[in-house]
Amino acid sequence: MGNIQSALGDEELNGLNHAYSSQYEARVISDFTDDSMDPIHRATRPLRSKKAVKTFEPVSVDIANMGITEFPQSLLEVKREIHWLDVSSNRLTELPEIQGGLLKLKRLGCGSNRITILPSSIGLLKDLTWFDITHNPLSEVPDSFGDLESLTSLGISDCLLRDFPLCITRLNSLYKLGLFGNQIRVIPKEIKNLKLLTKLDLSENQIEEIPREIGHCTNLQWLNLSRNRLKSLPVEISNLCKVEELGLSNNMLQVLPDLSKLTSLKILPVFDNELEVLDSWIKSMIGLEKIDVSSNSLCILPEETFLLPKLMYLNIRNNKIKEIKVPESWNLNSFSSVKSSLRHFYCSENLIEHIDYGLLQLPISDWQIQGNPLKLKGENFNSLHNSLAKLAASSVAKTLEPRGVQELLGSMDLNYLSKMHFKELRVCHICCKCFVHKPMKIILKIKVDQRSIPIPFSRIACSQKCKNRAIVKRTSFK
Repeated sequence: MGNIQSALGDEELNGLNHAYSSQYEARVISDFTDDSMDPIHRATRPLRSKKAVKTFEPVSVDIANMGITEFPQSLLEVKREIHWLDVSSNRLTELPEIQGGLLKLKRLGCGSNRITILPSSIGLLKDLTWFDITHNPLSEVPDSFGDLESLTSLGISDCLLRDFPLCITRLNSLYKLGLFGNQIRVIPKEIKNLKLLTKLDLSENQIEEIPREIGHCTNLQWLNLSRNRLKSLPVEISNLCKVEELGLSNNMLQVLPDLSKLTSLKILPVFDNELEVLDSWIKSMIGLEKIDVSSNSLCILPEETFLLPKLMYLNIRNNKIKEIKVPESWNLNSFSSVKSSLRHFYCSENLIEHIDYGLLQLPISDWQIQGNPLKLKGENFNSLHNSLAKLAASSVAKTLEPRGVQELLGSMDLNYLSKMHFKELRVCHICCKCFVHKPMKIILKIKVDQRSIPIPFSRIACSQKCKNRAIVKRTSFK
């Protein structure tokens, strides 16, 4: 959603580590020889404090990143209630049967261990609201997992799951679910039962099809399906009217369904697919702020794309687009009255030969047009909006003679342009023509008083033909 993050969120992960009060600080780094100063002993000190024993106040215990290989027995024997427990980043291979003070757990962090199996008694944690077991060699989940009736956030990412755990679909209170980085192939139809889901991450799996029942998860605001094997999407995905970010990158999508109902959608990353057409329904997605359809097979960019009022970022790099046109309605008005939020426009590595004059009038601050067979002159650049601060235009210089490059730069209004990207230009010392020295790329920092840039003669010939001519010259000279 692109880059898209774990469904649990950084704030909640940090909250687990810092929830307990400073008076019960348990983290230590040094090695201790005295048993009374053992890190585990210190971490569980809140369980043994006289005040706590008398009042039976619930506590939080953090024994993360301590290198332990077995679950501390002391945590199972205490009568105190433990509400928050973090055992992440250790070397645990299993969790114990749930008993004693663990029965009232509300948050449990077990990420980055070596856990291969969960106890069947895990379902006894009726008060558990947050559970993270990411980055473990876990291949299955017990059916009793579906009894965690209070669970709202669940992370089982970067594990070895081959199947979507069906028991998860019984977690009717679930708001956030992260299952990315597994080997899941099929999403069950029962996913429709998770009606409260607001965040779902299924990226980096082997999913080939999304069931129609996904349309019942109408509270979804964030959905990541990137890095799978999807070839199509169900029409019912358009029922997700609250979704703000939809990650579809790195799949095999050839066409998108009508998404015009997704008026809340802000970010749409669909790069690295096989799209050939971007339909005109996109004009109805008035909330879109960022579109990335780079590395597809698009031949046409709909004119309606430029009518999106909130669009700030548009990336169509590495497609087969030959021409970029602006809406015809713009020609009826003066361009000064055209309102556009577009600031970043990347259209490099296409087949573009012509760009409408109207596009040059948009307040774009970062524009990449390199790698296109464009035929532009200095006066074309003078038409650019004065918001432009960065311009990548390697292809423009590549097709010009040295004098033409200097004339181009000299005729431009450079008062507002801070950076221009060209591949390094060289003049062949044999044929005296300008060529691009491919291994190099430089940034020309252009100042107001700098109207020409010297292009050095190269000791490198521009072609094999010139190399042969150089050999002949040296031989003749001798």
